Amino acid sequence: MKSRRARSTGGSLCIKKRGIKLGNLLVYACQLSKCDSRSEGEQNLKRLYIGNLPYRATEADLTTWFQQQGVNASGVNVMRDRFSNESRGFGFAEVEDSDIDRAVEQCNGKQFMGRALVINEARPMEKGGGGQRRARTESGH
Repeated sequence: MKSRRARSTGGSLCIKKRGIKLGNLLVYACQLSKCDSRSEGEQNLKRLYIGNLPYRATEADLTTWFQQQGVNASGVNVMRDRFSNESRGFGFAEVEDSDIDRAVEQCNGKQFMGRALVINEARPMEKGGGGQRRARTESGH
């Protein structure tokens, strides 16, 4: 079971993630709990932003590519449109806190399926983003 430590104003929180294989699917169960001390086997994970992805790229392709670059990335996700399920051209991966700078240095600008990837430490999502719709005017436009 992997753990991730998240900071809050009231102390640290641990997110424990366990993968369970059901046929061809890998399902993750997550548990959030307060961490008093670092438990055995716990990892501090940070997220990498992966930009300029080819639309045909899959999580498996990216995982293999990171391994070839010498980066141990877990939880690789390609962001997809919720209706068409087509790739949106970016994704995220989790890397140990101690490896984040090395991962960015080794991978940013490298070729993947004919495109130079943009790799950065992911920033927190801004409030108000995520495809909010505008209100329609009386004319319907």
